[in-house]
Amino acid sequence: MADPATWLCPVCEGVNHGGRVCSTCGNRLPDGFVPRSAFRTPTPPAAPPKVVKAPSAPRTPSPAEIFGSDPFRS
Repeated sequence: MADPATWLCPVCEGVNHGGRVCSTCGNRLPDGFVPRSAFRTPTPPAAPPKVVKAPSAPRTPSPAEIFGSDPFRS
């Protein structure tokens, strides 16, 4: 297995450049252990929020609808 270029120590989380021994704490990686990369992979952008249409205001009923006929008309 090829040594990763930059990796994080699982014990102290020190950043190391190549090799199998941590330069910060001296921890030796066991054979077959794949250390975490020291770089974060970018997360995909979040989907834009859905635009919700505001409910329309209720319309005002006409006097004819309220009283059955328009009492203000002669």
